[in-house]
Amino acid sequence: MFSAVHVMSGDLILHKRTLGPIKTLVYGLRRYDLDRCAALIDASSPVKGKVEGYMSPKAIIYLVGLYTNIRLLLCTILIIVFCSFEIGGRHRPYGICFDQLGYV
Repeated sequence: MFSAVHVMSGDLILHKRTLGPIKTLVYGLRRYDLDRCAALIDASSPVKGKVEGYMSPKAIIYLVGLYTNIRLLLCTILIIVFCSFEIGGRHRPYGICFDQLGYV
């Protein structure tokens, strides 16, 4: 039973490592849209005014919700992983072996 818990926690850690870069990507798309558009404007152009981003306000709101859901999912995964380590016991030999293999 304890080995199944460790395998499950390993799968959850893999999902956490997969969702981390996606969270960063979503944050970058949402946060730096206006900055990227402002950087593309030629400084010598006579047109001065408000910089508009590529994304619509609805798309930005969608990305905010997506970012919030990914963050919540990652926090939940961490809680489950920590609980599985407590159930399985990190002091057991296969737990230590699993932890060392997970960081290779």
